[in-house]
Amino acid sequence: MDGLESLYARLRLDPLAHLGRKSVRLIDPYEMGYEMGRAARGHPPLKSELSGRAFQQWAEQKYCWTADMGCRQNVIAFAVLFSADEQVAFDTYFSMREAARRELGADAATAEEDHFQPPKGLLEFIRSEHFRARPGLYIGHPRLDALWALCSGFVWAEKDLGIEASEAQVFTSGFQSWIEARFPFSKGVPWNRTLDFLALSDPGRAWSSFYDALEAFAAGCGPDSLSKTGEQVLQGITRQVLATNPNASPQEIAAKFRQTVKNICPM
Repeated sequence: MDGLESLYARLRLDPLAHLGRKSVRLIDPYEMGYEMGRAARGHPPLKSELSGRAFQQWAEQKYCWTADMGCRQNVIAFAVLFSADEQVAFDTYFSMREAARRELGADAATAEEDHFQPPKGLLEFIRSEHFRARPGLYIGHPRLDALWALCSGFVWAEKDLGIEASEAQVFTSGFQSWIEARFPFSKGVPWNRTLDFLALSDPGRAWSSFYDALEAFAAGCGPDSLSKTGEQVLQGITRQVLATNPNASPQEIAAKFRQTVKNICPM
């Protein structure tokens, strides 16, 4: 990969393979993950023919809504505003980018901008308390599709650098297999979509369920293990039964109700 424009060309050619779906909101998380993957191996950020600052200023001037007037929206938000949906906005965003490059000419590439330098490891980063508590600083919103895109970008950067079987690649493939084994109905479906489905498309609940699943996976728990919520429910049932029958076996109680609890609390 010789520059940011080449990366964008690949995203436009096959957004499903890289972003999980065609959505303009997933471009930034993927790019961030890609730059993280490069930085982790000592490579500099990709060069761009259009700096982010120049692109932002161009969009603000074009749509007459500038920082001086209270503008806090980025170019992607402008693309969404003028498109019917996120898929259309995906194409709109790149059309805007091409227009900005043409109109700005030599002014498109301004001085290099500061780049965030995260922890070197993908797992170290996504498991850090700072990221868990403030995902909006990095991926816009606590959404699993954005987190999936960030992980995808990191892994693709490593692949482009000729790195195989890294910690990040072992994690992403292993966690995907673990989720598929845990929820066989979703075989072949990316883990973020499965967890969103189980959370009834509630972003906050899906975000929490991801970390519960991640910790179970990292701890070596099998795909058939109870979820964190399930363990709490089973403990509550066991206490209630023992309160009415002190001579009962806690192990037998747990064995009796375990599958029922698992069915009720899949996550």
